[in-house]
Amino acid sequence: MSWLNRENLVLIIAFFILITGAIFPWYILPKETLQVFEANLNLANSIRFFVVLLAILGLTIAFVNYHATSLRLLFWSLFIGVLLYPYFVVTWSPNAAFLAKAYYEQGERVTMHVESTFHQVQSQWKQNIILHQSRPLSSIFGLSIKDSRFFQLSSWEQLLKEGFGYNNSFFNSLGRGWSLTVIGMTIALMALYLKPANAHLEIFVKDLSKLLPLASLLGVILTLSMISINIANYQLDVMYARGEYSQVVNLSKNLASWYPQLQGDETFLERADKAEQYFQQTIDLKPKLFIARGYLATTIVNQAVDYFRSPSLPDRPMANKFPYESRYFDSPKAGQSVNNSKPALTAERCQKALEIFPNHLEALYDLMLARVVNGEFDESAAIAQKIIKVQKYFQQPMLALLGQSYLHLAWNNYQQNQLPLAWQRYRQSIDPKAWKNP
Repeated sequence: MSWLNRENLVLIIAFFILITGAIFPWYILPKETLQVFEANLNLANSIRFFVVLLAILGLTIAFVNYHATSLRLLFWSLFIGVLLYPYFVVTWSPNAAFLAKAYYEQGERVTMHVESTFHQVQSQWKQNIILHQSRPLSSIFGLSIKDSRFFQLSSWEQLLKEGFGYNNSFFNSLGRGWSLTVIGMTIALMALYLKPANAHLEIFVKDLSKLLPLASLLGVILTLSMISINIANYQLDVMYARGEYSQVVNLSKNLASWYPQLQGDETFLERADKAEQYFQQTIDLKPKLFIARGYLATTIVNQAVDYFRSPSLPDRPMANKFPYESRYFDSPKAGQSVNNSKPALTAERCQKALEIFPNHLEALYDLMLARVVNGEFDESAAIAQKIIKVQKYFQQPMLALLGQSYLHLAWNNYQQNQLPLAWQRYRQSIDPKAWKNP
C-alpha cells in the first residue's frame, strides 16, 4: 500500500477532524432566547458546511497532487476566513453578539454574588441575604475610539478583542465546531508541506510571500473600516449638536446598515431615536430593538431586588448609650426588627423579566433564592434544573452558579424526605466530578 504513508495519514486525520467540525455547531445560544429576541444563528452556523465542503474537496485532490499551488492557497484562504469568523459574528450578527455579551456579564455578576456572600447563600432559609443590583448592557460597540491614544501600539489589543471579536464573551458561547475546524485546517496545511521532502520549507516560504501581503491588506481594510465608522459616529455627534436632526436620523440608518454592531450601542440609539422616551414604548414600536429589551429586563430584575431587600440596621454611634432598641445591630432586640422582604413579589418580577429576556441568568438566580425564602422548594428546584440546562449552552460553566443549583435540588429532596438522593445532590454541589451523575 504505497499510498499509506506519513503525509496521507496526516491528511486522513485532518479529514475526520473537519468532518467532526461540520457536525458540531460553530456558535450556540439558548433557543428560547433567540426566538424572543428574533435572533437567528442559521447563517452563522451554515457557513461551516460551505467551508468544510471546500476543505474536504481539497483534501481529496491532495491525495493525488500535493504540488498544486492553487490547492495550498485555497486552504490558506479558508484558514484565514475561519479565523475571521469572530469578526463576522460580532459585526454582522449584533443580536447574537448582544446575547453572548449579556450572558457573560450576567454570569460574572452572579458568580461574584455567590462568592462574596457564600456564608449566606449556603444557608437554607436565606432570610437576611441582600441581592445585588443588575446592570444593563449599554453597548456591544466596544471599539469606540475616544482619543488619539487608541493609535498607540499598546492600545491595539482592544482592536483584536472588540474589533475582530476575540473576547471572552464571544468564546463563552463558541461551539466545538469552530475550534475543531481550526485544528483540522492547521493539520491539513501541515500535511500539504510534508510531501516534498527536500523543498517543503522553500515552498512554505514562497507561499507565505504571496499570502502575507494579501492578508495584511485585508487586515488593513477591515481596520480602516472600523476607524471610519468611528469617524462617522463622531460626525453624527457634531451634526446633532448643530441641530441637524433630519440628517442625523438618515445618516444613522445608513450607518447602522453598513455596520450593524451600532444597533447595540445605547448612545447611538438615543441620538437617533430621541422621540422614543421609554423602553417599553420602544419595544412596542420596534420589537427587534434588542438593547431596549435588555434594559427593560434589567429594570424589572432590579425591582425584584428591591422587593427582596431586608431593612439594613446601622451600627450604633459611639456617643449613644445602649438602649434596648431594635434599630441597631448591637441591640438585643435587633433580631425582632420587622422584615420587609417580599419574596413573592420578587418572584413575580423575576418571572416578568424572564418573559422579556428568557434565561436571564440573574433573574433565574434571584428567582431560585426567592422561592426558597418563601418555602417553595419544588419551584426552587425547577429553577435550579433550568439553570443547569442553560449552562450547557456555554463553553465554560459557571461553577458557583452550578454548585448553588445542585444545592437547591438537595434541599428539595431533603424536604421530601428523600435523604439518600439529597446526599447525592449535595455531593454534586461541592464536587464537579459528580455533575454527570443522573
